[in-house]
Amino acid sequence: MSAPPQDLCREALQLLEKALGKPPPELSAEVDVAEQKIAQLRDELIDRLRAAPDQALRAALDNVNAALSLVVGVEYPVGGVQRDMLKQARTALEAAQQHCPTGAAP
Repeated sequence: MSAPPQDLCREALQLLEKALGKPPPELSAEVDVAEQKIAQLRDELIDRLRAAPDQALRAALDNVNAALSLVVGVEYPVGGVQRDMLKQARTALEAAQQHCPTGAAP
């Protein structure tokens, strides 16, 4: 059973904060871990939406998808590491967190 979305979101935010504090040579590994956690959160939200469509879950998923796109953009940058994209991803996850359920899936 997967962790509640609220927990996954909190973990993803912590990982982004940790990545933002790292120097560029160490950033890639931290961003990889954050990306995996955000993808796990996305997958859990999709499963819940399929089981019971809900406006709040849809809003959370939209924000999580935005965060994931930003993190992938950091991982494969055209012009070097872009910390602003990590900060934007953090903001999107903070918005998603407001709509993430706290309990286990029904």
